[in-house]
Amino acid sequence: MSAFNPPPCRARLVAVLTLATLARLNGAAAPATTTAAPVPSAPALTLSVYATASDVLRHLAPSTARAAALARLRALRVSRVFLEGRRGDEYVPPVTLAEVRDFLAAQGLASAGGIATVPGANFGVRQNEGLGWLNWEAEKTRRDVAHFFTENAAVFDTLIADDFFCTADTSPASAAARGARSWAAYRRDLLVSLIEPLMLGPARTQRPDVQLIIKFPQWYDRFHLFGYDPERMARPFARVWVGTEVRNPHTRRIGYVPPTEGYVNFRWLRAVCGEKTTGAWFDHIECTAENFTDQAFQSVLAGARELTLFRLGDLMDDHPGDALLARRLPELFDLAAKVRQRTPRGLIWYKPPNSDAEDNLYLADYLAQMGLPVLPVARWSAEARAVCL
Repeated sequence: MSAFNPPPCRARLVAVLTLATLARLNGAAAPATTTAAPVPSAPALTLSVYATASDVLRHLAPSTARAAALARLRALRVSRVFLEGRRGDEYVPPVTLAEVRDFLAAQGLASAGGIATVPGANFGVRQNEGLGWLNWEAEKTRRDVAHFFTENAAVFDTLIADDFFCTADTSPASAAARGARSWAAYRRDLLVSLIEPLMLGPARTQRPDVQLIIKFPQWYDRFHLFGYDPERMARPFARVWVGTEVRNPHTRRIGYVPPTEGYVNFRWLRAVCGEKTTGAWFDHIECTAENFTDQAFQSVLAGARELTLFRLGDLMDDHPGDALLARRLPELFDLAAKVRQRTPRGLIWYKPPNSDAEDNLYLADYLAQMGLPVLPVARWSAEARAVCL
């Protein structure tokens, strides 16, 4: 999801030159790594595809459509498909999801469930602000989300929540619940408090050992304003997925994003959430073939062990990025194996959780694009010889 494009960087040239000097002091004049543990026995990289509810209904539910979808998945060496059961009013019944799950299993493909918590005419209550997010104070929103997790945990042992677990609602109900807190603090407290009663609890009534994944968007410098609190949110989830969907930097609607933002976002969330930060998720929106494939390489360089391609419908529409990615998969797998053996080092970029960037929004993206080996961290490093604050 791309809701907030970064403004032009305001860093002055003198600051950039100083950072370049400090990077050399840190032994990081170029992106560098140090040898770590031996190569693990698990694959260094796997690929998955996210099928939205409409994708499932169009490309996987009809038996006559499955062969074409399967061919696209195999061309990209996909090993898992996320089958979305709900996206606003788009809905796939559990019996259909189970049929598709079983078909994929017979073809050697794993599957998991998914939800995009966005409002529909018959799902949840829309917030009173402009973006298509939910009002999480509304009882209908809470009831509908809990029902999804109850229903879908009976079908899948793993469920992922797409990156709409946020809000900008300022309705009277939200204002009353906020009390004396800032809007940002209230929203973080609210959404953290809802994970157990709306997601984990309902899912575990059907499957006690269910694994839940939370996916964060890529706008890391504004997470805290709209309810995302990665440090607290990651704790109850089994895995963390990271949005690395930077798309085309030359387009206006959701572009103008430095291609390094996916790397920075993944490394920072890894610093906050730890080893459970496993997957990177990116899409085809406004991408050239090169843009799309660049997202994969940035994700792997950041340490992603699973790449989730959004979405199946774009694969079926012959996006040129898929063919290019398929050709470069051997190179990508080789890169992933090399990254897996090493520990990153570079110019420490210190960003505490829930911190305001003020006039320096997404500055790390621009510095990385200039060639500085920026390494985001969320905790102060007493051992670093050079730290960017």
